[in-house]
Amino acid sequence: MKIPRSPSFRLDGRRALVVGGTGGIGFACAAALAENGASVMIASRRPGAVESAAASLGENGYAAEGVAFDAASEEEVRDAVRQHGPFAIVVNSAGIARPKSAFDTGIGDFDDIMDANVRAAFIVAREAARGMRIAGGGSIIQISSQMGLVGGQDRSVYCASKHAVEGMTKAMAIEWGPHGVRVNTICPTFIRTELTAPTFDNPERVAWIKSKIKLGRIGVPEDIMGAVQFLASDASAMDRNPYYCRRRMDGGMTREKSKHPRQSFEKDANIEPNAHSGSGPYGRVTSHDVARLAGVSQSAVSRAFSPGASVSPKTLEKVMRVADSLGYRPNVIARSLITGRSRTIGMVVAYLGNSFYSAALESLSLVLQSKGYHVLVFMASNTAEELDRVVNALLDYQVDGIIAASVSTSNTLSERCRAAGIPLVLFNRHQGKQGPTAVTSDNYDGAKQIAHFLANAGCRRIAHITGWSESSTGIDREAGFGDGLAEAGLELHGRIDGRWNRNIAAEAARSLFSSPANRPDGVFVGNDHMAFAVMDVLRCELGLRVPEDVSVVGYDDAPQAGWKAYDLTTFRQPVEEMVDLTVNILLARIENSSTDTNHFTIPGHLVVRQSAKIPGHAAND
Repeated sequence: MKIPRSPSFRLDGRRALVVGGTGGIGFACAAALAENGASVMIASRRPGAVESAAASLGENGYAAEGVAFDAASEEEVRDAVRQHGPFAIVVNSAGIARPKSAFDTGIGDFDDIMDANVRAAFIVAREAARGMRIAGGGSIIQISSQMGLVGGQDRSVYCASKHAVEGMTKAMAIEWGPHGVRVNTICPTFIRTELTAPTFDNPERVAWIKSKIKLGRIGVPEDIMGAVQFLASDASAMDRNPYYCRRRMDGGMTREKSKHPRQSFEKDANIEPNAHSGSGPYGRVTSHDVARLAGVSQSAVSRAFSPGASVSPKTLEKVMRVADSLGYRPNVIARSLITGRSRTIGMVVAYLGNSFYSAALESLSLVLQSKGYHVLVFMASNTAEELDRVVNALLDYQVDGIIAASVSTSNTLSERCRAAGIPLVLFNRHQGKQGPTAVTSDNYDGAKQIAHFLANAGCRRIAHITGWSESSTGIDREAGFGDGLAEAGLELHGRIDGRWNRNIAAEAARSLFSSPANRPDGVFVGNDHMAFAVMDVLRCELGLRVPEDVSVVGYDDAPQAGWKAYDLTTFRQPVEEMVDLTVNILLARIENSSTDTNHFTIPGHLVVRQSAKIPGHAAND
């Protein structure tokens, strides 16, 4: 990818720090950044040179400041960055080169070179990156020529230090990329400057250098200035991937990934810009990034995140480890565009005041999530207008299926779902044989068992505070309870519709027990949620003893039913079995596009506690 020699990558409003920017290529890069709108601070350990360089930029109308510090000093760098930062751009072109061969380099020389080139590069990058991470990202660029001034000696230690900076940059890019900090290196073998011109103008000298090393990467100031602007801006297509190190090579630009053991890297000057799905200046990590770093195919990454897909444990562990280190998660929206499925289930709930539905909703959500589906919950009152609004919202979200719990659905919901090709399963509600697929407990049989239980315990004046008489569960329970009493030779002593509402149920209890001479000695309340309110009225307002004066039985076995405060005898709905069947039916219909409708009933059982008198042969559950 060719970098223009006269680039224009706007950097308006960005604060840049150029270390080693008092002369040579560092000063040229500072000028290039300032020319394109950055506010530049030049840094060096020489105060006089810093002031002169900043003044020179200022004379040309550029925003420039100067600061003097030793880049190899942790304390000085930290103080400078904290005082003058945070910086969105950091360019480090500082370093020293001792004109000695490896045989003549002493330990002191080695330490000085490593401190100036490697230690300083690390400290400056680290301190700047801390501020960038908080600020939301930034770009760190190391300019690391291999031979610098091109003296007559081999300079092995100097070259080794520059290679160390290059490798360190790759490690930083991998580590800091997920936090929005881009770290890159521009690493020519030589940089053509006024200082190196005499060497390149001397054919004999060039021939000697070629006998020592390959002159494969020769940079000129204009190209390096352009590369710095390019890497500092958001204009680069490659700029969206924080895991690549960029290099100047033979007047062009390639991607080159490091030889990290978990990566397989290729060089290709014609690689197209990568298509990241994320937003923001740095983009998100994609499955292709995970695949490259894990050394697997992109399809293997996709299978690893697809529940039930075939993938070996070794590959799965490798993919998940890399994905976790990069903060990768699959792009569900993009996947849905390809597959035509959102892997989202809409759940419609009329109310959550009844803790039975809270527990059921939690169980439904966990089971669906374990199968790779997301859940959207919509609250809807039992009115045609509200259901119509919710259906529209569900269709807008393009859910794959719908579960309606505690909602007395109308034909409108069923017809709309059928027309849209969206499977619908009713949970704890049904619309009869012609309605949509439904999963309930056997409400009729459960209520009949309660009638037998109360009759066998000696209750003769048995009342019923029903559930909502327009809901299928309320209708089924009332029918079963009535038939059960008839089988026991009893008639219903009193009946009030509780409408699944605590306050209405409490008022119903006050009404049924208003006459001391004709009070019920047993009462079946349509669900536990209402039964708790009834027991509170009987004991706290009317002073009646439960179960000595009146037996109370509920339905659902909600979590609070087992609390000592209530110790409620109740009919347990088989929630886990209902949830599993509901999910299995819905997912099967999603996979097979089936339109079959059935009403599935699952038997429950009576849980005997202390709120009702116990027949002679009943046992506590």
